[in-house]
Amino acid sequence: MKRKLLVEGLDELKAKKKHLECEASGLVKSADAFSVRAEPTRNIDKVRQMVAKFNSYRMSSNRKLEEAAKLDTEIDMKLRN
Repeated sequence: MKRKLLVEGLDELKAKKKHLECEASGLVKSADAFSVRAEPTRNIDKVRQMVAKFNSYRMSSNRKLEEAAKLDTEIDMKLRN
């Protein structure tokens, strides 16, 4: 019974980690799209908006990757015990 709970907990942590990594990947792709669209734009206000969105998406992506790394550490700790 105890082993089953441990396995279920590990599966849940792995699923959360995978979800965070997928979200981070999507945010990076969106951020890259904003940077590509900003390059040919001559309107400085539009460029500022796109750069702001780019930075916001990148920061969110980095936070999600940090959370995923913490979950990875937590998974390793549970496996050792």
